[in-house]
Amino acid sequence: MSRRAIGRQGLTDRAGPGGPRTPPTPVDVDRGRAWALALVLSGTALVSFQAGLLRVALPVIRADLRASIGAIEVVGLAGLVVTAATVVAFGRLADLLGARRVYSLGLVVFAVGGALSALAPTVGLLATAQAAQGLGWSMAVSSATPLLVGTFPPERRGRAVAASHMAIAIGLATGPAAGGLLVERLGWRVALFAVVPAALAVGSLSHRRLPGDAGSGLRPRFDLAGSVALAVALGTLLVVLDGIGRGGLSTAALVGIPVVAVAAFVVFVVVEIHAPEPTVDLNLFRNRGFSAGLAASLFNFVAMASNMFLMPFFLQEALGQSASRAGGVMMVMPAGVLVAAPLAGAMADRLGPRLPATVGMGLITAAIALMARFTSGVSLTEVAAVLTLYGVGAGLFQSPNISGVLGCAAADRLGVASGTLSTLGRLGQVVGVAIAGGLWQRATATTPSEAGQAAAFHDAFVVLAMFGAFATVASWLRGPIPHDGAARAAPRDSGQPA
Repeated sequence: MSRRAIGRQGLTDRAGPGGPRTPPTPVDVDRGRAWALALVLSGTALVSFQAGLLRVALPVIRADLRASIGAIEVVGLAGLVVTAATVVAFGRLADLLGARRVYSLGLVVFAVGGALSALAPTVGLLATAQAAQGLGWSMAVSSATPLLVGTFPPERRGRAVAASHMAIAIGLATGPAAGGLLVERLGWRVALFAVVPAALAVGSLSHRRLPGDAGSGLRPRFDLAGSVALAVALGTLLVVLDGIGRGGLSTAALVGIPVVAVAAFVVFVVVEIHAPEPTVDLNLFRNRGFSAGLAASLFNFVAMASNMFLMPFFLQEALGQSASRAGGVMMVMPAGVLVAAPLAGAMADRLGPRLPATVGMGLITAAIALMARFTSGVSLTEVAAVLTLYGVGAGLFQSPNISGVLGCAAADRLGVASGTLSTLGRLGQVVGVAIAGGLWQRATATTPSEAGQAAAFHDAFVVLAMFGAFATVASWLRGPIPHDGAARAAPRDSGQPA
């Protein structure tokens, strides 16, 4: 069995004592897949849980460390910037060295960052520790989906990816609630440390139990120049987009930082064109299914600002609900994801990703359009119904879209494809918040009344619904990608067109 066949089988061949290598038995294959699914689900749920926990803890941390609003914003941004800037590079390392190694080490780094965060005596050291934790998050997320794609056969891949999104939804749903209780009863330091033992345990088990993988079998020539250029471009772009959304950048920064980002991106493209083993094979983007799936993901994450950013403000400021009650209403969205994700995975396995992803994105867009019709007299039941529709759409869209994008990537580019998806997701979130926040602030500043509030939310939801429509069209334009991976792009050195 070849090294590449490892990805198809999900297990390496076994060698008897002093004898030839023998194929794994069906029991070994099933056991390896079960371990892979359990460990990837555990790791993704942990990092999602920690993200929600941190959001709840930041106000208490600010008061305890006597930090300014700007300083505490840096704490929240540090991990985000590091993750977005490095996830593609770690995806490439996963392709070269093996997803198991990068995933298990990433969880250990994530745990170390969490421990340092819990012990940080100043807000500056806390931001540094969060950057380290973001590095571990980047390593884990860039290799988690390739682990599943490489372990499960095409006819079961969609359900495996859908299960990972259910784990993410569970982590996002439970993180704020459980984190709030931990912060309130035990303090923020204990709360931040809570994920450390679990992350270390999952990382250790992943190293020992996940199917062995030697990577692509290529000579591991890492494209350092391209990776650094891409990290600078993405990091600076994320900083300026976040600054625009918050309104906290000077004129010089608004001009200078984008110039640095564009220059770094130009350097990245030039390096990738000439690199023998580039971080990102630009030929991937010639595949319609790959490019359309990425575009759908980007526009989807922009549209998601409707729920992730605007809806909490709408519930609390327009409807006058308490923070706890608003959080309770918003939990119906991840509940919708949990219901729809298994169906989406099964549909993608049988029919391919195009139909479930496009239908799901259409439901998301419809839900955002309905949000634009909300007034201060809307009932919580109506809001919960729309958020449930939104969650069902998200559950139908996410895992088929990911399966479709990775199904178009060559086997030795799965990590890069996964990292690119994660990067666009982060950028889309920041762009969406910048757009929604800008429209909302401008409208409320012009008409600071109840009518002005309603108009502000309406305008922002309408614009975000337009991005949802763009995502729906992009999802359909991917074409009828076969669910058996036949549309997978050829490796760069194969001589075949991408």
